[in-house]
Amino acid sequence: MQQLSVKTGETLARVEAAQREQNYKQTGELAEAYEATRAELAKELEDAAAVEAEEGGDKLASAKAKYRRAAADVGSLSADKLAYTETRRAMKADVFGVLKAVQAIVYPSSRPSLAEMSWDQFKDGCAASTVCWGDELFSQLGSFDVMASSDAEGFATAVALASAELDAEALKKSSFLGFLLLGWVREATTLFEAKVEREKAESAAEAAAAAEADAEKPAEE
Repeated sequence: MQQLSVKTGETLARVEAAQREQNYKQTGELAEAYEATRAELAKELEDAAAVEAEEGGDKLASAKAKYRRAAADVGSLSADKLAYTETRRAMKADVFGVLKAVQAIVYPSSRPSLAEMSWDQFKDGCAASTVCWGDELFSQLGSFDVMASSDAEGFATAVALASAELDAEALKKSSFLGFLLLGWVREATTLFEAKVEREKAESAAEAAAAAEADAEKPAEE
């Protein structure tokens, strides 16, 4: 029994070492890919600023550019990038909050149980497909159309789960994948909120114009 225990411990140690090595390699790859696109994003933002400065230009151009880049950062990833995360016995609260926030937006059916969900329950949900995971998760993130969404509840839930006080730079050091996912959540939320504000302003302008037109009718008659 002692020999078996020792061998089991050694096997587990080797497995953990291999997982950590793989995670280190993947983190390096993600960081390299991320940094390689910063110049491209800067150019996109420069172009977007020019569009916004034009008369009648799209005032959401910068927010759209940032979201497209955040979506591209995660949308092309594959399920193996989640392997290290899903084998953790415990999950840091900041990373777990981001994982939940992503679910709140792209997988509404999971939303009612997210706040109280434990890490073990979350992993069980991954296996049972009651939360969005693997290739499907990255596909959903890459293709999610913020401009077509009216899901205010989903974004509000995401903001509550991944609070504004969460330090992105600190997260970047502890979990680069979590950092990328947080970037997606924040850029998606920023664009959604800007879209909602624009829609409200447009509705208010239309209502004012209609009221003005109604007020002028008797005088015309």
